[in-house]
Amino acid sequence: MSAVSRPERARRRARERRDRGRDRFALFAEAGLSGILVLVVSLGVVTALPAVVVAVAHLDAVARGRGTGWVPALAAFREAVRALWGIGLVGAGIIAVCLLEARIAVVLSVPGSGIVVLGCVVLALGVTVLGLRIAAIRRPGERGAAIVRRALRRSRTDASGTVLLAFAVVFGAVLVWMLPAMVVLVPAVLLVAALAVRLRAVRTGGDGGRTDRGPAISRGSATTRRSATTRRSATTRGSATTQRSATTRGSATTHQGEP
Repeated sequence: MSAVSRPERARRRARERRDRGRDRFALFAEAGLSGILVLVVSLGVVTALPAVVVAVAHLDAVARGRGTGWVPALAAFREAVRALWGIGLVGAGIIAVCLLEARIAVVLSVPGSGIVVLGCVVLALGVTVLGLRIAAIRRPGERGAAIVRRALRRSRTDASGTVLLAFAVVFGAVLVWMLPAMVVLVPAVLLVAALAVRLRAVRTGGDGGRTDRGPAISRGSATTRRSATTRRSATTRGSATTQRSATTRGSATTHQGEP
């Protein structure tokens, strides 16, 4: 019996490994396609951040085995554009000004140009990382200063995720600087990094942008508290019953011993 079941378990594990490999390949293929679409849609400037938000949510659904069609994706994109166009415009403006200032400082060789370039690069990197963090944690309907504050707070509490996003941005910039044609693949790298931060936050109980975890956790906590209260009540009743029984037996023994 065991000789038959052992090869069957081995075949089952092999099938599971093949399925996981196909799922990973499908996820990376979706990331590549989504990156190209994000690159095209981002030509509208204010549509860059909404496109990244929708793409990360789509990859999250694919990673969980629930793909999204074109109609829901377009509806989500329209909603994201209405909610985030202002943030996208401000972010794109800050990045453009930083790059322009850094270019001017390098060309004119003004005193302290190294510090100016470093400050501009750091500011542009911070804005880009904040945009990716917004894409990783945003819930449908969130907009304005609320999502920015939540992204800043999450960036402080999840330092490792922030470092991962910053590394992805720097890696993409270096890749484009070395080989400009790689600009087609850089959005996919950024999307995968944002997805990794999103999934990691959900796995560790952080804020990963999903709306279906809070109520479940609350219900689980309430159930645990009720179970603990029930056990304490049962233990208290049992102790009281035991004490009463011991007292009754002691009284009966005392009465029997009296003349």
